[in-house]
Amino acid sequence: LRERGRVHVAVGGEGSSAGRRPRYVTVLRIAGNLSVERSGGLRAVDAVCFHAGGPLGNGDIEQVGEQRRLCIKCPWHDYLIDLDTGEKWHQQLQQDDVGRLVPTGWKNSGQAKQRVHDVEEVDGDVWVRLRLGGSCESDWWAHNQDCLAALGLDAVESDARPEPEVASKRGRVDGV
Repeated sequence: LRERGRVHVAVGGEGSSAGRRPRYVTVLRIAGNLSVERSGGLRAVDAVCFHAGGPLGNGDIEQVGEQRRLCIKCPWHDYLIDLDTGEKWHQQLQQDDVGRLVPTGWKNSGQAKQRVHDVEEVDGDVWVRLRLGGSCESDWWAHNQDCLAALGLDAVESDARPEPEVASKRGRVDGV
């Protein structure tokens, strides 16, 4: 996966113990002037936005708030999703003395709205390990093949060759 590259993949599906329906995930390699202390800049997030099924995986990467959190911005409704926690970030607004809305700082949702997944590179191969514990709002959209059109895709690469001992939660990203 090239610097500043991204790939949309289907993890799981028929023949995988990860589930019968594939989960659509975007893997990103973030570099340049953005803060990327871990994983060689690799991040993985459910490709379809939790809010309305938008093409989150195609969104711009931005740094948000005082801590410069790394977020992906949904192209449909400008929702900002933290690439490390899956929390939604927004600028809180308040009325000033004359009734205008003015920003008062950044606030997060306090819980994950979008699933983010573990990703690592081993010997040049990129591996995704799904984080599936608990429930998350993006789960409803994560398997929806109709949303692939919003991502600009007819199909995505699949993890046809997972390692048997980790097939339930891990898939190889081929061709990147």
